[in-house]
Amino acid sequence: RRSTSVTRKNTLTLEVNARGVTLQTITMSPPHLTFRCGCGNFQAKFNSGPVWDTTCHCHSCVAASRFIDENYRQKGDKGGTSALSNEGGSAMSFFELSGISFLAQEGKRLSDRVGHVRVGEKGKVVRTYAKCCGTQVMHCEMNMCGFNRNGLYREDGMKYLPEEPPLNIMAKFAFEPAKVPEPKANYVTVSVLAKVIPYAAKGLVGFGYGELKGEKAVHPDPSEAEVVPVTWE
Repeated sequence: RRSTSVTRKNTLTLEVNARGVTLQTITMSPPHLTFRCGCGNFQAKFNSGPVWDTTCHCHSCVAASRFIDENYRQKGDKGGTSALSNEGGSAMSFFELSGISFLAQEGKRLSDRVGHVRVGEKGKVVRTYAKCCGTQVMHCEMNMCGFNRNGLYREDGMKYLPEEPPLNIMAKFAFEPAKVPEPKANYVTVSVLAKVIPYAAKGLVGFGYGELKGEKAVHPDPSEAEVVPVTWE
């Protein structure tokens, strides 16, 4: 009797034996990830894996990432970590706020360790960067935070890589649409919305924020953020 197993997507096991094929559901522990800026002084931990991974190519996300890189990201071995992917989009992984904890730095408040930018005078979405080395960190809306995926690490110290290639969204609105790679979509897809809506619903009724609700570093006043010029209209 011979038995072998093949794992798919960390959730299913195919067991092949003399009686045929049996599909078994197995429970896998979510990855315990850490976010680290380029110099290592700004860190955050997560008690669960990302809700979803994506790379956004819209003008707003890319312009903000480029602005932070050009104006604040330090170079060298301990320089900042860009949020831009090799293809030019902003690489993000989204987590629920209640599962995030920021590592303290003696003598400094969290809000004093970060800077903020928004795109255009009317921009409402605020992107946050670490002042220590200019690494783009995150942007948060309600109880969800999108973190710079290039700064995520596993427990073994290896960089976090999603099991499947992240969807490249907002391809139609990229600075160079023809260069956006597959898999791609012109908008946020229904499958993505299906993942996000349950968390957004929790946020609307005040859940999913944890101890960070009201934290200025997470939900800053957009009027206090530096303005990224709109140059493409």
